[in-house]
Amino acid sequence: MFREGTELANSLKAIDTGYESPDKRRAVDNCRIACLIHLNLVMAEYGDFSPATEEYLQVLQRILEEDDDDSILSAEHLLWTLLTAFRPQGHYERIWKMSRLVGVMKRARARSWRTIEDALRAFLRLPESIDDLESALSACNREEFLGEVIAIGDVDACILDTQLAGMDQRQHDVPCCDGCRICALKPATF
Repeated sequence: MFREGTELANSLKAIDTGYESPDKRRAVDNCRIACLIHLNLVMAEYGDFSPATEEYLQVLQRILEEDDDDSILSAEHLLWTLLTAFRPQGHYERIWKMSRLVGVMKRARARSWRTIEDALRAFLRLPESIDDLESALSACNREEFLGEVIAIGDVDACILDTQLAGMDQRQHDVPCCDGCRICALKPATF
């Protein structure tokens, strides 16, 4: 479903939108990263080869195929579909996590953004070899990314350490999961 050349894979590619407005280009980029994060959350929650994942992807494919607006599938259209067309179990929690992660991504520099996008695409394609995943992950520099998020967000590095997180008063009261290192950043959402 996410193999190169499919309509769904094409909607998740970084493309030149042709928009002159930087705000419009940024909005398209935000939609694309939100879709990638959302779909990866589904895969992580349900499991790559589980019946729940297969059912989710079949429903998504059917919705996209039955869409009668004759438009080419875009990141904006796909995001709208993911958020509104159907609501499987955990839907609203997943949207919350996705919006928080998009807020963090919006703080990243362009190079880190592209690297993370490429890694998220690689995870969706379920490569035949671990080498493909290793390649995508080796391009990610965790320390650099965290430095960007911290520098732009003006947040102390100590709150990214799970042992020190409880000591900082700015930590979010309800993290999305045990040991979450993102909720403490309280990023802006869309």
